[in-house]
Amino acid sequence: MITHLVHSSNPETGGVAEACSRLDEKLNHKSISHKLRKLAQREGLLPEEGDMRLLAETISLSKDQDVGLLSEDKDFTHFVGPIKERFDVEVY
Repeated sequence: MITHLVHSSNPETGGVAEACSRLDEKLNHKSISHKLRKLAQREGLLPEEGDMRLLAETISLSKDQDVGLLSEDKDFTHFVGPIKERFDVEVY
């Protein structure tokens, strides 16, 4: 978004736009390498303990009320179908 604000017909902003683009690339790379480091630290293929607790709590609450799970965590988003089939919990 910053690069869109900086780009203009003024040739002097080219350096600023280029610097913003490089910053965006560095931040994206840092985010990716952080995720890879976190995955490498996993001891097995199971989700993290916090994710399992969250799913267990959601399953428990969904018995009495309409509750779903809103997450971008791949431990949930890659298994939307199986979670719905097995536990009757929607993942959004």
